[in-house]
Amino acid sequence: MLLVLDLKISNLSSVVNALLFLGIPYWVSDRREDISKATHIIVPGVGTFEAGMSALKRNDLADDLIYGALDSHKPVLGICLGMQLMFEASDESPGVKGLSILPGKVKKLKHSSEYSLPRIGWDESLFMHDFLGFSKGQKEDFYYLHSYQVVPLNPDIVSIISGDKDSIISGIQKGNIYGVQFHPEKSHIAGLKLLEFFSNITV
Repeated sequence: MLLVLDLKISNLSSVVNALLFLGIPYWVSDRREDISKATHIIVPGVGTFEAGMSALKRNDLADDLIYGALDSHKPVLGICLGMQLMFEASDESPGVKGLSILPGKVKKLKHSSEYSLPRIGWDESLFMHDFLGFSKGQKEDFYYLHSYQVVPLNPDIVSIISGDKDSIISGIQKGNIYGVQFHPEKSHIAGLKLLEFFSNITV
């Protein structure tokens, strides 16, 4: 069954409502032992990088989540801050070490005529590779709310970009590890399709 990891720093109702609408069995938990029981893991999050890592450490979730992603090969989907936490560090919280599941950093978005910070709203997003039911070259609109973006050490894991002039990294994949900067649970049909495809991945 799919586990929605509760970091106590985000409103989970949108994610839960999307899963309910899709009829996907799930449960919400902040207990480390539930990570080993799950078949799929969603890590949502809203807030600062430091707050996210503090939440993981407070309940001793970090090591189990790293194991679940790297050793057990379970499908893991990080949403917004949940994706950022998978990397090594963030400009938002200097000195705070991330999960380091993926090499790279989280950096603040550059100021642009395209958007203000935080970057809020819908944007057309381009799939660089096949990704959770979408095909390479496909474009879809997703809903964003963020001021930082991930910058992976390996550019080959970048699966989605957005922005007209500034190519903002909006989705990544490395094996069973997926991450999206946008909120699929708030992105209507395209977002629901992505969540449904993720829930149906077989290991």
